[in-house]
Amino acid sequence: MVPDVVPLYGVVIVLFSLIYFSLAAMPFLLVRLDIPEVSRLFRGLFSAYFWMVGATGLLATVALAVSGRMAFTGAMLLRPWLCAAGCFS
Repeated sequence: MVPDVVPLYGVVIVLFSLIYFSLAAMPFLLVRLDIPEVSRLFRGLFSAYFWMVGATGLLATVALAVSGRMAFTGAMLLRPWLCAAGCFS
């Protein structure tokens, strides 16, 4: 059995990645996005952000599964399909 702190670490890591993106995206509010270099940089930021959140979300799901919290694990795994079906909108 994994200690109760391990899933908390996974959730905190996901929150840090969300905070990083919100802080990194703020400068784009000050520049015009029709400049090719700026739009390329912004697309790269989104791409890196989605990969980072996907990887940390997967690690948090694994940490919750290893610690025995199957209800949270199932909710984290089923949420994308439920959102696509319009259940949470």
